[in-house]
Amino acid sequence: MMTRHEIETATLDELKTELAAACWDSSQNDIEEARAAVRLLIEEFRPQSHQIQHDASGAGHNWHNIDREDIPANIIAELDGEMLDGGMESCDDYVAKNGLHYRW
Repeated sequence: MMTRHEIETATLDELKTELAAACWDSSQNDIEEARAAVRLLIEEFRPQSHQIQHDASGAGHNWHNIDREDIPANIIAELDGEMLDGGMESCDDYVAKNGLHYRW
């Protein structure tokens, strides 16, 4: 099992490998242990470690750091989804559903 620090600094591929190993090893003996491992990985890995930037110009000329709290919740959910499910550990220019440009 990965430590908290390892989870926070792991790549998405490393997390997927750890998740698969935890499920395989644990499902052989104890399904509850596997569920606990899955919950830990899901709860511990948050894209919050990524610094998000916003382009106020819409053309890639005015990038600045933006706090997660200053981004609408539905857009944070969208960006988090791309970081986690989409496998995008970094992105040079992402146009969110609100039409604004973000990168991380």
